[in-house]
Amino acid sequence: MSDWDSADMMNVAAARELKNGDVCLVGVGPPNLAANLARRTHAPNCRLVYESGAIDAKPRRLPLSIGDDDLAATAIAVVSVPEMFNFWVGAGRIDVGFLGAAQIDRFGNINTTVIGSHAHPTTRLPGAGGAPEIAAAAGRVIVIVKQSPRTFVEQVDFVSSVGYGPTGRERRTPNGDDRIAGPAGTGPTAASPMGAGPMGAGPTGAGPMGTGPTGAGPMGTGLTGAGPMGAGLTGAGLTGDGPRGAGPTLVITDYGVLEPDPETNELTMTRLHQGVTVEAAREATGWQLKVADGIQDVPPPTETELAALRSLRNRETADA
Repeated sequence: MSDWDSADMMNVAAARELKNGDVCLVGVGPPNLAANLARRTHAPNCRLVYESGAIDAKPRRLPLSIGDDDLAATAIAVVSVPEMFNFWVGAGRIDVGFLGAAQIDRFGNINTTVIGSHAHPTTRLPGAGGAPEIAAAAGRVIVIVKQSPRTFVEQVDFVSSVGYGPTGRERRTPNGDDRIAGPAGTGPTAASPMGAGPMGAGPTGAGPMGTGPTGAGPMGTGLTGAGPMGAGLTGAGLTGDGPRGAGPTLVITDYGVLEPDPETNELTMTRLHQGVTVEAAREATGWQLKVADGIQDVPPPTETELAALRSLRNRETADA
């Protein structure tokens, strides 16, 4: 019997994706644990940036929240929220951004706003916060979320943070080029680059923002709009016709790891955690899950990783 569980494996797998020297925007929950685990194991020079404005924080213990005093005490600077999102996130100074999700679809579009219709939701969620800007502008985005049919849905109820768009082809490069390496002009949206506004007008949108539809809004509505940016977006990371960042490059779950297919951007299961079967992963997914040929196993946690993980969870002994 192993002395680790699926939550440990998810955190360890996320930590392993961080490289020494990466500038990582850290949120609460599993991303906080994963980023600090990486810094205590293989990536001691990973630069942790928190939404609260702490730059290059070196927390001596696992922060309880992004407002933990230890972050400010160990940071090289604490900046304002506008500086955080304009200078750091929007200007492309974040290598890796972590996001969570209440719902995610096969093209990495994320809902953290409402379950049900926006006007009459059955559940109101915490909202997007800075996630839309991170999804748009971080160099690469890693989503950490537990996998279940309730979370991995055929279509999200609301797009809080754009992945690759409703068909997987709407996310363009800053120059407006297709990010998919397939034949040009053959995709369903090839004639409709992101700048044409195909992600819809969010009901609480702040008004037209010019080109680049990375805004939040209900999927499938307003697809011919002239570019309303949806709820609360400020255009962070938008240069030219597309968002600066590459989008969700990994989705790490308690079953394994999904990556966008290089030809369609559809999330595809490429790695499985120890003891997880393809059948189980498919049962935990609300769409017909694609599985990569030659799917690989994720190596289990090492003793070093488990020791660091336990130390972080024990705030009394987790000295840096």
